[in-house]
Amino acid sequence: GGHGYACAIPLWCQGASRLASVIGDAELLILSPKVSEDCPNARYLQPARTIQAAQSYLHRHEGRLGRNSGQRGAFAVSNLLKVAFLSLGSTYELLLYADLDIDLMARPLDAATWRSGAEALLRSSALFVSLFDHASP
Repeated sequence: GGHGYACAIPLWCQGASRLASVIGDAELLILSPKVSEDCPNARYLQPARTIQAAQSYLHRHEGRLGRNSGQRGAFAVSNLLKVAFLSLGSTYELLLYADLDIDLMARPLDAATWRSGAEALLRSSALFVSLFDHASP
């Protein structure tokens, strides 16, 4: 998110850190050019080439992507970065993506429950599980 989302970072980082501790063998990744003091243990990724590719794609397809495609600059690029994040699946066994407006620990979660759900997902033929929002790419 941009500057308007800065107030969400402390709560998001707190929930993400708690969730990572429940999961155990987890790495907290943040797609951002700025390091937040609220997430000191996170690994920050700034995929400059991906951002440039997204901007180029949006420029080439300007006016042809539909009303919700985000001819809104940074918003559209951030939506395409969500898709790029999923490419990390070749590096990690399981990815959990959460926007800044998600409280990752809104409900208590223990390690056994996480493990049970994650193992069931990994055994299935599903490529992903998601909940849509108004800005899903």
